Amino acid sequence: MERIFYWLFTISRGYSAPMSILNWFVSFVLILKFEPKANAVFGLVALIGIFFAHLGTNLFDDCIDYILKVPKQKCKTEYLDSGYTNIKTVFAVTAVYFATAISVWIFFFLKFGLPVLYIGLAAAVAILLYPKLNNFALGELAVGLCFGILLFSGLNYVMTGSFSINLIVISVPVSLLTVAVLYAHALMDFEFDKQSGKVTLCQLLKTKNNALMGLMGLYFAAFGGTFWLILKHVIPFAAMIVIVLFPLVIKLFIYMKRYISNTENGKEEFLINFKLARNISVFYNLILVFVFLIWR
Repeated sequence: MERIFYWLFTISRGYSAPMSILNWFVSFVLILKFEPKANAVFGLVALIGIFFAHLGTNLFDDCIDYILKVPKQKCKTEYLDSGYTNIKTVFAVTAVYFATAISVWIFFFLKFGLPVLYIGLAAAVAILLYPKLNNFALGELAVGLCFGILLFSGLNYVMTGSFSINLIVISVPVSLLTVAVLYAHALMDFEFDKQSGKVTLCQLLKTKNNALMGLMGLYFAAFGGTFWLILKHVIPFAAMIVIVLFPLVIKLFIYMKRYISNTENGKEEFLINFKLARNISVFYNLILVFVFLIWR
């Protein structure tokens, strides 16, 4: 059990999974709220595919970086450098993850037909091209698309057999906060990405300080979009509660400012910042769920 946990949580970076799981949870709750007769069982089956697609994406990125010998922080290759496992085993586990996700996709395709096929293909292309998209400043956006707009749209279709414009609009701030987590990750990898020739959104902004302001811009857009949805009565006024997350955003700014100015950062500092960015996304989603559960 300990070995399985290590593979899921550490090697596959399962500590990032709450992002996609909570994104699913928000969508799941909203669908059941708007469509009480929606198929909840299909929603739970979809979660299995989403979870393993997320872990597969994490490992697949490691596999490609290993093959191309892309410079990475030591904490990210520790499981290989220590001899705990080898790249062949990592490839095999990645294949299992993707096979599980694809099985769920095939099940829904046979059940619902072409719309599921198109959504799944779009997600698959984004996932498989993710390492390459990082060379064109599209990697973070691809993940935001997969685990935001596509996730909400696909889940809505397999649970109700239709699409919802409101749900897609609500997914935009959720997607932006997901992108912010990947962006924060890329900001901490700024020098490594520069050495390897990756062109992330951070690299487009030339300097770490500019990139940090870009991160704050993502949060401004996400929370600004939330307030716009409130004004348009797409989501209830109670969603204003998300302002309690502002101190966490300020804290992340301070921590990231310290991180990019310090050349002696280690695994602990990296994880603290990553988890803080992840938690902003997680808490935002939990607040939305709470608001919609009490909304009448």
